[in-house]
Formats: sequence, C-alpha cells, structure tokens
Amino acid sequence: MGQARLGRGARVFGIGIAAVAMASGAYAYTATNTVEESRAGDGEEVISGYDVTGIEYDLDSTDPATFELVRFTLDEPARSVRAKVESGSTSYSTCTETGPSSNEWECDLDGIAVVDADELTVIATD
Repeated sequence: MGQARLGRGARVFGIGIAAVAMASGAYAYTATNTVEESRAGDGEEVISGYDVTGIEYDLDSTDPATFELVRFTLDEPARSVRAKVESGSTSYSTCTETGPSSNEWECDLDGIAVVDADELTVIATD
C-alpha cells in the first residue's frame, strides 16, 4: 500500500492550525501586569529663601534667663517651619503657624538660656 500524500492546501492548513495552537498556549502562560501612568523628567527652577521679619522673643515667666518662644513673619506662606537660636546646636524647634495666611509662625524655645542664643536660624519649606 502506498502512503497518502497531503496536498499543498492541506499542509498550509495544518501549519496554520499548529501556529494558532502554539500562540494560544504561549498566551495562557504569560502574566498580565497593570502599570499606572506616571511621569518622569528633568528640569530646573530657582530656589529662593524666605525673608524673616517681625522677630519677637518671649522670656519664660518663671525664669526670665530662658526663652519661652520666638515669633516671626515670613514674606511668603510656608508649609513646614523649624528654628534654632544657638549656632552650635543641631536641635531645631518645631514651629506652629499662628496666622491665617501661613506667614506667621511661633517656635517653642523652652529651656534655652538667653545667654546661649547667638543667632536665629529658620528653615522653611512651601
């Protein structure tokens, strides 16, 4: 008996079926990741400082040789402010916004001796 031969159309059809089967099998084994849209870029902008004005110190009512707090006004609104009054210190006091425009701030200086104060350093961010 002889071997049956497939015609050209049957062979192309068979190859097509095999390709579809492999593609669908490969798809079944892949994972799907959903990635949110994001931005990346490079740019530059000037970083300017704040002008600090209207500086007022309050002394402790029970020990006037120490500070209670310092108040001041910034020329622009700020979101976060810290201050210190000793140049050698690395400890900054947390400041609280006291005005409606985020320009007026008050910083707790409890326990810092007046004699130790040699400069006011204010760090502010918007």
